[in-house]
Amino acid sequence: MNMNNEKNVMKENEKDNQIIKEPSIKSKNFNIVLIAMLTALCISVSYILSPLANIELMSFIIFISGFIFGLTVGIGVGTMASLIYYGWNPYGPSNPPIFIACVLCMVLFGVIGGIMRKKDNDKLEYSAWNVYKFGTVGLLLTLLFDLTTNIITGFIFYGGNVIIALVLGIPFLLIHIISNTAVFSGLLIPVVNAIKNLNQFNKV
Repeated sequence: MNMNNEKNVMKENEKDNQIIKEPSIKSKNFNIVLIAMLTALCISVSYILSPLANIELMSFIIFISGFIFGLTVGIGVGTMASLIYYGWNPYGPSNPPIFIACVLCMVLFGVIGGIMRKKDNDKLEYSAWNVYKFGTVGLLLTLLFDLTTNIITGFIFYGGNVIIALVLGIPFLLIHIISNTAVFSGLLIPVVNAIKNLNQFNKV
């Protein structure tokens, strides 16, 4: 009787171990699939919008990747999408320092999205505060992206005269900031809620 009980306990422990291991494997596989799909979406949309100066949705998709699916997916999508797009840009590959800056700044969108996920993991309320909050996040991250790339451009192409690069970049900076602020404040909440309404994407 004791031997039978021990065998039953061992079988139950084995089942428990399998239950613990399987979700982690599925989660890793799911993350890989998500990163691949969202990266493809980023690149496709970026190529479609490439004729429009400084209007893009890559940063928005990367941020949402981290916000909904977590830090790992956000960093993965930010890294892969920016490496591919800025490496094989329709206008030609970026200068190496600018390329590195673009990749790091895009990854930061995914990082911030992943960090904010801890506080905003439930369905988002369409409130004035949330609209303001996400619009501000989009504005600040976009501003950081443009200032960083413009400063590096000043050192590379204008003999270290950063002021010239910043002044010449103002029109493009304004277009980028206004469009991204509008996208983050107006589209993020409905898009996030629409995705979270799908049962298969409730949890990663």
